[in-house]
Amino acid sequence: MRLEEHARRAVDWMFTDGSLERHGYLVYSPDAGRLVNQNWKDSAGAICFADGTAAAGPVAVAEAQGYAYDALVRTARPADELWKDEPYAHRLRAAAARLRSRFTTGFCATTSTAPTASPPAAAAWRCAATPCAPSGH
Repeated sequence: MRLEEHARRAVDWMFTDGSLERHGYLVYSPDAGRLVNQNWKDSAGAICFADGTAAAGPVAVAEAQGYAYDALVRTARPADELWKDEPYAHRLRAAAARLRSRFTTGFCATTSTAPTASPPAAAAWRCAATPCAPSGH
């Protein structure tokens, strides 16, 4: 119970600042003055298009979607069983299901076996179809 407030704040951050509600994926915007890429490979050239152009934000990377899904599913259980907040648990499970469905049907796919970075589903956004995550993510 002591961690309930922190868990809710973390999940709320994903929905708001992480843009899960707005973009449908957990995203970040590169910060040229600081950390340009916010994934396992955070070097400046890690997320780029086939022509070498760096991806501009918001950027959604494959592994972050898995982390977001896991956090939603794992937080729904204590919300339901310990905090007795069924509406919140339902919201998290529904968000996890939408994220999973969106990812499995619409995230960037290439002929490579390595995951790729992809922007959220929007006509103006492009897929960075270059491998940018280690195998297993």
